[in-house]
Amino acid sequence: MHRARSLSPAPGTANVYVIRAPASIATQPLWTIDLDFRGFGTLPARSYLYGWIAPGAHVLAVLQDDQVQDRLRFVAREGQNYFFRVKAGLLNLHLERVDDQTGRALVAAFSLTGDNRFEEETPPPPSRAARAE
Repeated sequence: MHRARSLSPAPGTANVYVIRAPASIATQPLWTIDLDFRGFGTLPARSYLYGWIAPGAHVLAVLQDDQVQDRLRFVAREGQNYFFRVKAGLLNLHLERVDDQTGRALVAAFSLTGDNRFEEETPPPPSRAARAE
């Protein structure tokens, strides 16, 4: 099972998920997401980004044509999952935090995007619970 779908953060980390719902005709094919002022990845419709972060303050941003459309700050706690959804507004894109139940359902329904900086980074070791599976 891919670590993203396990929804179990490794010790000393939290998981972050950024989810994009189905596209409307008026939206561009890929949306760019930054995490902590560094590229996180791009999101096609019906997909999500996954990464692991250290506990502490973080900032997510959604960009369009290299301009920040929305920014959201949050504080991560070890062992927690953080779910965010990107939605198209009338004139720009918006980020919103979603509850755990909604986030888990969206991750189960959508596909992990491969355009993600975490794909090139070494993941933290699996949690004890994941090793027991």
